[in-house]
This record gives sequence, structure tokens and C-alpha cells, in this order.
Amino acid sequence: MKLIDLFYGRNHNSTKGKFNLRNRFGEPVTVTKEIRYTVTDGQSNVHINGYDDLSEYCRTVGHTYRSGKEV
Repeated sequence: MKLIDLFYGRNHNSTKGKFNLRNRFGEPVTVTKEIRYTVTDGQSNVHINGYDDLSEYCRTVGHTYRSGKEV
């Protein structure tokens, strides 16, 4: 079982989450799960962590909305 499974369970459909832990010295630790984008083009999957990075990636490789508008 992976560490992420211990924190969030096996359901990875939850896109956001936050909880507070403590380290061994009793100091607070915050764990946050953010939205992650996955770009699939039939041959490969690219995982991108933020919308700005997604937009930059799409401009670089030439992906647009079906209407032709840039991401």
C-alpha cells in the first residue's frame, strides 16, 4: 500500500483534500491534495499539477479547445 493510499484511502476520485498531522516532535504538519490534470492523447499520459502549467503545455504542443480557442 502506498503512502498516499494510507492518507486518502484507495479512492483517488477526490480531487481536493486537506488534513492536519503532527510530526514526531509534536509540530503541526499540513497535507494538501490539489487538483491534478492528466492529458491523454491516445498514446501517452502527461500529469500536470496546475492550470498555468497545463496552459503552457497546451500552447507548446498545440492543443486547443474544439472551437480553436487556446487553453
